[in-house]
Amino acid sequence: CVLSAHGGSFLATMNPDGSGTEIVLAGDEESQIFTPRWSPDGRTIAFSAWLPGGRRDLFLFEPATKRLRRLTDDDAYDASPVFSPDGRRLFFSSDRTGIANIYAMEIESGRTWRVTNVLGGAFQPDVSPDGTRLAFVGFVSRGYDLRTLDLDPDAWVEVEASAPVEVEGLRGTAERPADPAPGAPRSRPYDPWQTAAPRAWWVEANTGGDQPILTLSAMGADVANYHALSAAVDVGLYDGDLGYGLGYGYHGWYPSLGVGHWYNTVPRQDLRIDGDQAPWLQRNYGARAEISLPFAHGNWGQWYTLGYRFEYSEPEGGDFDFPLDPNHVGPAFPDVGLLSGFTLSWYFSNIRGATYTAGSSYGAGFGTDVHLSHPAFGSDFEVLEVRAGATGYLRMPYARSHTIAARLAGGLGRSNFRSRGIFFLGGFPEQDFFRGIFYGEAMGATPLRGYEPYSIYGSRYAQFNFEYRLPVWDIDWGLWSLPAFFRRITVTAFCDVGAASWREMTRDDIKVGAGAELFLGLSIGWYLEFNLRIGYGYGFMDPGGHDFYVVLGSPF
Repeated sequence: CVLSAHGGSFLATMNPDGSGTEIVLAGDEESQIFTPRWSPDGRTIAFSAWLPGGRRDLFLFEPATKRLRRLTDDDAYDASPVFSPDGRRLFFSSDRTGIANIYAMEIESGRTWRVTNVLGGAFQPDVSPDGTRLAFVGFVSRGYDLRTLDLDPDAWVEVEASAPVEVEGLRGTAERPADPAPGAPRSRPYDPWQTAAPRAWWVEANTGGDQPILTLSAMGADVANYHALSAAVDVGLYDGDLGYGLGYGYHGWYPSLGVGHWYNTVPRQDLRIDGDQAPWLQRNYGARAEISLPFAHGNWGQWYTLGYRFEYSEPEGGDFDFPLDPNHVGPAFPDVGLLSGFTLSWYFSNIRGATYTAGSSYGAGFGTDVHLSHPAFGSDFEVLEVRAGATGYLRMPYARSHTIAARLAGGLGRSNFRSRGIFFLGGFPEQDFFRGIFYGEAMGATPLRGYEPYSIYGSRYAQFNFEYRLPVWDIDWGLWSLPAFFRRITVTAFCDVGAASWREMTRDDIKVGAGAELFLGLSIGWYLEFNLRIGYGYGFMDPGGHDFYVVLGSPF
């Protein structure tokens, strides 16, 4: 058994009635012992242990001789060792390929084989008394299941065995440490700031817009996830303009809290001098605060969020300064000033997916949000935006990997701030593939395909998307150990219907598009996963037409 005390753990033996406890192996505060199992001859104990540096490896220990032998030494999570009935092999779970599978190790030679090859995960193995079958816990999209497998060593795949080094943090002992019993651990108040410093740092380069922008970002959180911190700094490589963003979230209460502050500059083209567009630089200062209240129950959950946001915008230098000619058409200045208000949102979902389907495959989701800016909240403008949407998925009874997906959404806006309260429909805009691959910036999931991006707009909109998704090839293949892996190909037939208008919508406002897409699921760099969408859509109404596109993005 394992005893815990003083922040460490101890491997102990005892009689079946609980008497005669003897500690045979001790770990320090940075080492923890788990899942000990006796060998069939009763001479050796196999177990896994956390060690200084964060590794989880396998060990053998002989209580009679105090001999400790390390079996694995790698970055994988090696756990739950169990002996074969003849004591020659050790079965265990390891995620050394990125997915937990069951492995078998020949104890004398160290040779190692992969026994299972699952996509979700295989854990906690055990061998039948006759050594012919293996039971384990398998993870699939529905959760955890108990599974069995016939043991056929000829079907196993041999893998490279790790080379164990000297054991640190564990020591064999026959001495009983002072007060090792559970219930007497050393304790101290939790200090979240010991672990909340940013641990993730990255640099991004954005080549879009009027100039390249370099962004340095950092994120951090304490181990109990009470506090979450984020920060980013933008630098324009041509003019040296600086921007920044700061965020903080606290999850130690219910509901959780979030605040943020930012400053940035944005090139604009909506100033008109003598009827012509004139470029100008807009400076934005903003802050936000929100509370979130999640509810979860089994396979469904719902979320309520209330937030307040204000943003002040002004032209560079504080005022529009352009020479005016009385013989020219009067200038048209864009709206600037303080925009502030509240947003209330609600979302419910029991949507789930499956391994061999494209995106989600069954369940439904509903959501709505309302945003109101008003002088009573400190705003210079009045803005009202209301959105609502519903999404549903149905797996076909004749082919469970075939899915029907449908989404209905709509919105209504009213504003005296010219760039707000407007909804845009259309196809996919141009995409920066570099940012899409390496920073996960995917295209929106519900376009109106067959029409130019942002070509249909108004203060109210409605849209319906229907798709039939058919997986055609589960590739699951990569070339050697190169950082590229092909998962699957899926074909989708779609029909999009949408309308947007400044007035009450009529039949003439409705736009229809239809076409097909090919989804190629890829993994890049061993952990970056995305979908390459290659498609064609045709818009049947003006201003629609032929729409060929290649983008990165996931289906809705």
